[in-house]
Amino acid sequence: MTLSTSIRLTVGTAPDLRLAWADPNQLELAILNLALNARDAMANGGRLQIACENRRADAGDAPGDLAAGDYVIVSVSDVGTGMSEETLARAFEPFFTTKEVGRGSGLGLSMVQGFAAQSGGAVQIASSLGKGTTVELWLPPAERQSRASVSAEPGEFVFRRRQARILVCDDDKDVCSLVGTLLRDLGHLVWEAAKPTLALQILVASLAFADGLG
Repeated sequence: MTLSTSIRLTVGTAPDLRLAWADPNQLELAILNLALNARDAMANGGRLQIACENRRADAGDAPGDLAAGDYVIVSVSDVGTGMSEETLARAFEPFFTTKEVGRGSGLGLSMVQGFAAQSGGAVQIASSLGKGTTVELWLPPAERQSRASVSAEPGEFVFRRRQARILVCDDDKDVCSLVGTLLRDLGHLVWEAAKPTLALQILVASLAFADGLG
């Protein structure tokens, strides 16, 4: 991840931090997306803080429709430009972005929200203009999900990993590179493109190659 030398990064974790129930590759990508958003919000520098803690939520205290209970919180905070109430209300909309053309796809926060929901958690944002933004990922602790999975009959679910051919396109080179690396680590064949026109050329070439083999 590329950060300006004018941005100070601090990372803190609770000493008794629980393990979270989440895919580590997707969690890494979610944190990267949030950190890049924070970087872009601090053009003149500032402080970027990533923190992890355990938190107990009572009924009505947890974001979204999460039930009361224990959660692992991963938060990313900045002291940047912040968001207005109108922007905050649309923050999770796919393709919505306040960045200039070529600086963002508008998919970062919607991807983070999708990852949290898939993990059985949620996302919560607090922001104010001129003061900065804090995004919290609420994730269920691993022990809760482990107990729930014990009730499944042995052999009830069978997962087979298959190699896929994946084209990754993003105008942010850091996001594109990280997604490509994570997918390759999972055994997939990956192409990367920084522009839609290049992505289309790769897609046409790969289809032509596949037809030739057929």
